[in-house]
Amino acid sequence: MKRIIFASVLVLASVPAMAANVNVHILGKVLPVCTFVSPADVTMTIPDMTPGVVADKQATVGVSFWCSKGTSYTVSMNDGLNGADGKKNIKLAGGDATDLIAYDLQADKNNGVGEGGLVENKVTLTAVVAGDAYQNAKAGDYADTIVLTVAP
Repeated sequence: MKRIIFASVLVLASVPAMAANVNVHILGKVLPVCTFVSPADVTMTIPDMTPGVVADKQATVGVSFWCSKGTSYTVSMNDGLNGADGKKNIKLAGGDATDLIAYDLQADKNNGVGEGGLVENKVTLTAVVAGDAYQNAKAGDYADTIVLTVAP
């Protein structure tokens, strides 16, 4: 009997162990996104406008953003609260629909390709009020708000 048990142990010890393998796939996705570096609103202040002095008034501001590396983006803006049909206007505080001064707002770029989340892109906005646009305007504070969009 001892020989049978010993022989069984020898047979079991000589059978190789069988291993099982399975592939494990690790997946991830980087989203094609753009976002502003500082999500706070940006203010542009046009220099004081003096009727009788015909001089263009200009303000410039830079806005930083980043986009996923390799992501194409577009920069756009709407007509603002007081604009229509591609024309922008600042409006007199408390004024009526005719208390407007036309202005032009341009971005120095309207598209590009993102370089990743650690590399800032910058768009420079320039607002210009033509000297003749405010000659017959009422005195007071004027304002408008536009929405600047950077989209993949």
